[in-house]
Amino acid sequence: MEDYPTTPQPETPIDNGSPEPTEPTDEDRWIVPAGSRLEVVLGDMSAERFGDQSLIEHILLGLPEREQEIVKMRFGLGGYQQMTFEAVGRELDLTREWIRQLQNQALERLGVLVEEVRERRGV
Repeated sequence: MEDYPTTPQPETPIDNGSPEPTEPTDEDRWIVPAGSRLEVVLGDMSAERFGDQSLIEHILLGLPEREQEIVKMRFGLGGYQQMTFEAVGRELDLTREWIRQLQNQALERLGVLVEEVRERRGV
């Protein structure tokens, strides 16, 4: 068996499907996808600001951390690209069905939080 010299290969990045945040502008980081269930939950408040944060960014802080991450990954917020249930599940080591259930739970909680904000504003 002959030994062949190996040719150095250029390093190529491996796409492992990781939801590495991209470099969006501050305005782009919190744009709620049109027609999404999240837009339905937020209604006319989806583009509002709360001080130096978008309202959605502020409201998400009321969710448990895992639910925050799921919402950001699923709807492409906070610098994430929009991801499928399956992709989020791979990232968090959970089943696609469990991600779906956690997303639904998070959206219900967000609906309650949005209503609380509306009541405080008298809307």
